[in-house]
Parts: sequence; C-alpha cells; structure tokens
Amino acid sequence: MLIIQADAFTKSAIATVMVAAVSTNTRLAASPGNVALTARQSGLPKDSVVNVSQILTVDRSFLTQRVRRLPPNKIQEVDLGLLRVLDLRGAGGI
Repeated sequence: MLIIQADAFTKSAIATVMVAAVSTNTRLAASPGNVALTARQSGLPKDSVVNVSQILTVDRSFLTQRVRRLPPNKIQEVDLGLLRVLDLRGAGGI
C-alpha cells in the first residue's frame, strides 16, 4: 500500500489512512494512470505497480512499517494518475 493522503492528515489523530494498492502484477502498469516502480525505487522485493484505481481507506493500525519514500518524480506520477482517475481537472489536473 502507498499512502496517498496529505502529510497533515497522516500526522493527525484521524484513525484511518487513504492508500493506493500496490501490486507485483506489472501488467497493470499499462492501465491509465498506474505507475510502474522498480524494486529499487520502492524498496520492495519485486518490481511493482501503484494501482491508482484501487484507492482504499484503512485503519492506521494496519500500517506497521514504512518501507521507503518514493522519489519525487514517482510521487508526481502517482499524483497525476490520481488526478486522472478521479477526474480532478478543476484542481490542476489534466
């Protein structure tokens, strides 16, 4: 899972966290908005894909460890993918 909410919400007392699913099914990278990650970029054992169409809200107790912070260019790709899948054109989207 990749935390996708603003840091202010993550640091707040809110008991839930918004995340995007991360999969090792690299074929998902071909879907619009999804972002391919190498194992090196993600800190995960295998190459993976952020699936921006699978947004979940999870209890923060499920998040037990931080694997790695993505490089800025990958964060930007995820942001653009979220703008696309949520159709947020008026908020600076595509």
